[in-house]
Amino acid sequence: MVWAHGFNRVSSDYRSLLHRWASAGYVLAGPTLPSLRRPGPGQGPASEADQASEPGDLGYVVTALASMNADPSSPLRGVVDPTRVIAAGHSDGAIDALALALAHCCHDPRVVAVVSIAGAEEPGVFGTYSGAGGVPLLVVQGDRDVHLTVSDAHSIYDPAAPPKYLLVLHGADHNTALLDVNVQPARLLADAVVAFSHRYTKNAQTIAGLDGEAKAAGFADFVHDP
Repeated sequence: MVWAHGFNRVSSDYRSLLHRWASAGYVLAGPTLPSLRRPGPGQGPASEADQASEPGDLGYVVTALASMNADPSSPLRGVVDPTRVIAAGHSDGAIDALALALAHCCHDPRVVAVVSIAGAEEPGVFGTYSGAGGVPLLVVQGDRDVHLTVSDAHSIYDPAAPPKYLLVLHGADHNTALLDVNVQPARLLADAVVAFSHRYTKNAQTIAGLDGEAKAAGFADFVHDP
């Protein structure tokens, strides 16, 4: 799984969520996207100016992982399956992940599923999207997000071809992905992304159990097709 962080964040900010994902049997790569995060003095503020090139950066990371998988001296030798990649991200990073998976300009055929957490499509930057085109899609959105709305999430979900999933977290803000996954609502978010990942990379039969989990949680709506 290749993970793209949000504006002025780094991947380690999401350590609880990413550890949960990794512990479920996934190799995670979380590069620092240089424009979205300026880590040192004199490097200027974080910016979205480089966003058009960021899906390509993520694709480069996938290629690097594939090389490590083939390298007899690498600790990742034989561990990575470069033909079954999940693109995932939060906020600006979700925009990049969606472009890598679904935008005509940037589609990487190695991506077999995409997870957008508080993200959006940006046709002004990336042009037309494929409407998922058979790439399984999970969209997660909080209804207390001051940057994006549930309607924005539907703008991704509604035109997408199945299989597609939408998890709306009531009372959750823009940054649920940064929270401790042992506590709600981040726990349900983590359960959803792991179940989705298992379905489309490990051939699990279904993620329908999330219907009951979301209902029992009392603060989420989970819809999907099929």
